Amino acid sequence: MTDDQSETRARILAVAGQMGNPATPAEQTATSRGWLDADGTPTDDGRDMLEAMGEQTGTRSVFRG
Repeated sequence: MTDDQSETRARILAVAGQMGNPATPAEQTATSRGWLDADGTPTDDGRDMLEAMGEQTGTRSVFRG
């Protein structure tokens, strides 16, 4: 895995950890959503998700209750 892939993977896992069930490992959440492949390598969907998240401006935060 390249350094770029490792950084992208870390960012995907950070998002998956925030969006997924706290009892579910972030890697499992990311894989089930198609953001990482079976080897843990970022997929096109994972990169697209990060790009879409980065393009958000002026959005409101959502807080868990």
